[in-house]
Amino acid sequence: MTDETFEAEVLQADGVVLIDVWAPFARQCRGVDTIVAELADELGDAVKVVRVNAEDAPGVADDLEITSIPTLLIVRDGEIVAEMIGPRPKADIRAALAAHVAA
Repeated sequence: MTDETFEAEVLQADGVVLIDVWAPFARQCRGVDTIVAELADELGDAVKVVRVNAEDAPGVADDLEITSIPTLLIVRDGEIVAEMIGPRPKADIRAALAAHVAA
């Protein structure tokens, strides 16, 4: 994901998008990455998963007002509907996604 592709891939996407904002220097991102990958496999086409390296896409991180990483954002039909800052259990992330997929 880059600053240039963010709008088309996320904000103009139909349905639910999970954005995983991470950085290579943040050790706690590794555990979140594993959970996000598992959820992507489990949820298939119901949720689009996008990973944003805050160092490689600083414009996206600024636009999203990211102040801490990892940060997970749930976007539905172009609007941010949920934000989770810091590591979260898989069940919490799944429940947040389920609330917006079913809505």
